[in-house]
Amino acid sequence: MKIWKGLFVAALLMLTAACGGGGGGSKSTTVTGVAAAGVIKGGTVKVFAPYSSATGADKKQLGATATTDANTGVYSVNIGSYTGPVIVEVFGNYTDEATNQTATIPSTAPLRAMAVTTAGKVDVAVTPLTELAARQAITLSGGAGKKVTAANIDTANAQISDLFKVNDIIATQPLDASAPLSGSADQKNYTLVLAALSQVGNDPTKLATTLDTVAAGINSAGVMTDPVATSITDALDAFVAPTNTNNKTGITTATLPGELADIGATTVTLTMVLTGTGVKSVQTDITLPANVSVETDNTGAFAAGVLTNLIGGTNVSLVGSELTASSVRVIFNRADATPMPAGDIATVKFLVAPGVAAPAATAFTTANTMLKDANGVVVTGANLALVKR
Repeated sequence: MKIWKGLFVAALLMLTAACGGGGGGSKSTTVTGVAAAGVIKGGTVKVFAPYSSATGADKKQLGATATTDANTGVYSVNIGSYTGPVIVEVFGNYTDEATNQTATIPSTAPLRAMAVTTAGKVDVAVTPLTELAARQAITLSGGAGKKVTAANIDTANAQISDLFKVNDIIATQPLDASAPLSGSADQKNYTLVLAALSQVGNDPTKLATTLDTVAAGINSAGVMTDPVATSITDALDAFVAPTNTNNKTGITTATLPGELADIGATTVTLTMVLTGTGVKSVQTDITLPANVSVETDNTGAFAAGVLTNLIGGTNVSLVGSELTASSVRVIFNRADATPMPAGDIATVKFLVAPGVAAPAATAFTTANTMLKDANGVVVTGANLALVKR
């Protein structure tokens, strides 16, 4: 009996060691990304669990202090087995895009990014946009002196991403604006927006003031005032003007992405819901509320991403036509033998002008709706609705 008991204890100890003794052997979390106002090269990076005191009284640092790469501004911090909300702080020198002069993010007022981490590698850019989102997350969580929540971090990051027309200000990594931009369209947009914020002040010492002004112009619902939005789009136009020799990005007025003209506008996404069976084609006119539009490309058609097919399949055609100032026509066809399934079939994204609260789904009305079968006959009993998910 003693022999068996000894073997059991030995096995238990081995199992405990293999499991890491309460989490020590769990998969680690690494927070990594680019720090940029312009790119912050050789800057200092610290990662913290959420804290409520600006003085640092309750700050708990996760992992070791790191330094951003001297050429790329990339940092990496292993925070062990911790997962959940984090606050990344960065300070150091960078080249101001608007003036090409050296500027400094001070240690007393670092740029912050807030993100919700999971085990493994988590990309977290740290930029003036993430600083705006950090301030928004604090506001949503009850203001200074309150710890931010994961839900409010995600909401704030989504709001700022939407306002500045960057798909994801945390996961997308900005580029170095001191040379022609080479990267994804979203990375280029991100970099140009950062340059626009620099151009607002047109002075390497004015970034903090610009961020204060912009943050004050965004309410808790994620709506930006029209004057603040205009100041940023005007600054972007000035930055990409052909006469601006400080612009090193290679992007000028002629090549500026069209979606950046909508900085400050918010997005409302509605889902088209089909009831009934046997429908092969949908056509409907959506009447828009005041101050609402859709993004178009340079041909006047819907821009990419305005309409999204939710039912899958390679034989589905989703197009827009006959855009006017107050309505859009959506045409959705299925060419193969399978009718459309009932339920969510597509989404439509609308832009709401700066300073205007997002309208309810009921403010969008449909007219001239035609739901037809494979023979072009109207399907009786079928219906189409617009809802906000």
